[in-house]
Formats: sequence, structure tokens, C-alpha cells
Amino acid sequence: MLERGWHPNLRVIPSARNVSNREADRADHAELRLKISLTGLQADVVVIDCPNRQGGPLTLSALNAADTVVYAATATSDGIDGVDGARRTVAQFRRHRQQLGAPDTLTEAGIVVGGVKETIMSRAAVASLEELRATGLFLEPLIPDRAIVQEVWISGEWYGQYRKGARALDAYTAIAKKPATLVVSSPPVQAAPVAEPTTVAPKRGRGRPRREPTIQLGVRVAQDVSDLIEELTEHDGTTRAVIENAVRAYAQQLNR
Repeated sequence: MLERGWHPNLRVIPSARNVSNREADRADHAELRLKISLTGLQADVVVIDCPNRQGGPLTLSALNAADTVVYAATATSDGIDGVDGARRTVAQFRRHRQQLGAPDTLTEAGIVVGGVKETIMSRAAVASLEELRATGLFLEPLIPDRAIVQEVWISGEWYGQYRKGARALDAYTAIAKKPATLVVSSPPVQAAPVAEPTTVAPKRGRGRPRREPTIQLGVRVAQDVSDLIEELTEHDGTTRAVIENAVRAYAQQLNR
């Protein structure tokens, strides 16, 4: 049991790498051990952080012990694949329960998307969010990307006690207050349009026609350099803000 400045009502039982040995456990009813161990536990909510695997004792143990599934995803192609794989696992688990005549009470609460870059969103991220929305399980608000969240993982601290982690905390709190079976839908995220290059007639006394910049209000610049900004500012939110402001100012100058 870990106690490290967390709320006194919160109890965390950490896992360990050697728990993966349980994947080779073929003992009868091994997948029911977790459910049995939770019997009589005095707690309002139990959260089981489960890896997405196609079956196996660890995943089956989590599904047997749970009554609600929340899918954690990122706005990437890997995030979409992860949700698809997890949903197939849940569907197969429920189908087997029905075939056995056992109670099928497992429900899908929704998909929570984390690590979302609010100021710079690539076309790939926008497309990924649209695909996740199409499942009908999309939960909002999105969880914003904050460097502090990554940093406190190392020390095992809670980012909610820091000012920079407030936005992520508020987003998770809003989702946690939703009913377990609530499915939230919202209008699609639209990528900002990129202006087409146009040609204007040369002024008298000038040479060849001038091409207008293809950058509109910083969108094109932001998208083209988003990967570079992420690399340079992975652990420094202040530097990130400075670069983003410089990009916007430069793009606005080009559009004048």
C-alpha cells in the first residue's frame, strides 16, 4: 500500500513487472482471483488499470472483477487501434459469458482521450478524434496535454496539487461526475482551412507576379512545425508557449 501525500481516502496498490508471470498461470479459475479478493472491500469505487491484451489471465481477471469499462486513448492511430482491440476483447468476453449462461453485466462507459495538445492540433489528431467520436462512446472534455503530468510520474506525486496540473484535473473531474452509462456526443472538430496560393498582377515598375503566402492565421505553420515544437518543449511548458506565440506572430505578419 502506497501513501505519498495522496488523499487519505485513496488507496493505491502498485503492480510489478513480475506480475506478468501470471500470464502463464493455467490454474483452474485463476481469472476469478481478483474478483474474489475484492469481496467485502469497503470502497466506493475500485479502479483497475488493465493492459489491452486479447485474453489472458490478467485481462480476464480485470473483466471478471469489473462492472464498467472506460477506454483510455490518445488522439493518434495507435490510440484508435488500442480502443478497437480493447472493444473486441470486451465483446468476446461478454459473448462467452452469454454462451455460459452467466450474468452479463459489463458495460462500456465511454472513451477518455488524454494528452491532447489544445493550441496545436495536427490533421492526424483531428482525424483520430473524429474516428473516436464515431464510436458513440466519446466522453468530453478532452484531457489536455500538460508537461507536469509526465514529470510527477517519476516521483509518484499527484499532479493535482500543482497549479500547472489544474486543467488536467478539472477535465478528469468533469468526466468523473458524469453518470457511468452516459454517452456524450458533440459536433465534429473542424480543422482550420488552409488558404490556396493566389497570383496577383504585378505593380507598375515591378517584375514577376508575387505569390501570396499559403499560411492562414498561423494554422499552416503550427501544423507543419508541431512535431518540432513537441520535441523541443517536451518537458518545458514555458518554452513551448514562447515558441507558439512566435509562430503565430510570424504567420500573422505573412498574412498582412
